[in-house]
Amino acid sequence: GHDIKTCLAEEDRFLYDCYLLAATKLLKEIVFLRSISHKNIIKVLGYCIPSEPEFSDPHRTVSIFEEYGEAINVINLLQLSWEDRLRISLGLSRLLKYLSSFEEPIALNDFRRQQFIVVDGEPKLIDVDDTGQ
Repeated sequence: GHDIKTCLAEEDRFLYDCYLLAATKLLKEIVFLRSISHKNIIKVLGYCIPSEPEFSDPHRTVSIFEEYGEAINVINLLQLSWEDRLRISLGLSRLLKYLSSFEEPIALNDFRRQQFIVVDGEPKLIDVDDTGQ
């Protein structure tokens, strides 16, 4: 995906190395998502870590399976009732409160609509690779 293309654009990078970097990043996301639980954070339904990954075959690398939802876009948000917009806003504020409740708060370094999906009317954080403490 995007991470591999970005990696390959750098000088002296090989496809194998870029697959390893992308797989490592995905493994970190899996560990993070499985270590926390909140109504507004995507649930990991499963994952697959092949015992012998084949980096030339994208179907034989690290995979993650998560809840399915709809991407957030401005047009859809504007078409929602004010109650639904309020529900989404409340969900986001609950998420931010939860992330700041840790002894070392978790920061969302990239807070954009692309980081979220809507599942059953609730916003869910899906992209946690830009979180920090």
